[in-house]
Amino acid sequence: MSNLAYKVQQQRTFVEQPKPTEDRLFKRKITKGEKFLWTLAVCGLFLASVYLVSTYATVFTLNEEIEQLQSDLKTQEKVNGELEQQVAKLSRPERIFSIAKNELGMTFKENSVKVIGK
Repeated sequence: MSNLAYKVQQQRTFVEQPKPTEDRLFKRKITKGEKFLWTLAVCGLFLASVYLVSTYATVFTLNEEIEQLQSDLKTQEKVNGELEQQVAKLSRPERIFSIAKNELGMTFKENSVKVIGK
């Protein structure tokens, strides 16, 4: 009998019990839907950042153009002021009278001057 008991004990040692899988509890597989949503979110963030950067670039260029136009406007206002001063200087009645008398040889006859009323 001792021989029989030994065989049973030997068979028991070779039978392996299934081990509980702890790895399965901690491993989480990403589903196709989650992959799609993450990919969609990343693409959305990328497109939003590209749109934001392009908007900032457009605003920057428009601000530069506005500053350039304001600078041109100040320069043109300065030129216009100088030209107005020249017009005021050149349109003085004394100057016109002296040019007409000295350069053009005209004479002033007071009795031929007519004043037109409003």
